[in-house]
Amino acid sequence: MIKPKILLLILLVNIVLIITNVYLLLENKNKTGYVLLSDLYESFEMSKEFKVKIDAVENKRKLILDSLKLEVFKAEKISPQNYDYAKQLYFYKEQEFEKSNEQVKSQFNEQIWKQINQYLSDYGKENKYSYIYGANGDGSFMYVNENHNITEAVTLYINKKYKGK
Repeated sequence: MIKPKILLLILLVNIVLIITNVYLLLENKNKTGYVLLSDLYESFEMSKEFKVKIDAVENKRKLILDSLKLEVFKAEKISPQNYDYAKQLYFYKEQEFEKSNEQVKSQFNEQIWKQINQYLSDYGKENKYSYIYGANGDGSFMYVNENHNITEAVTLYINKKYKGK
């Protein structure tokens, strides 16, 4: 017959082992979340700042094109040669500005996504996430539990990091 003290000791050891296993299972559970990429991009202060810069450049260029268009109308009344030259200049500048605007937007987008990805990586490490998924509205997630949406928390985090806080 097993003594009650030994039986109690065996029971306590088993309870400790069970509690330890449960704790380890819960501790190692992968923490996951997702962000709505378009919302994150639009809410990011860097995106807003770059948009203001892009709009300012595009508005200046539009003024230049408007002035050139006015010159085309004036040249039309003066002579066919002046008109052809002014029209060619206008179309050349228009194409040049469109190409340049697209390049600037592309460069800005690249810089913005690079920064978002870095901050998102930092956020994941600091908050012990195993996975953070990016949902972009194209059906990459067929269903997600809204409780895992961390877009707002990440937006606050990246904007604080961007402002140097």
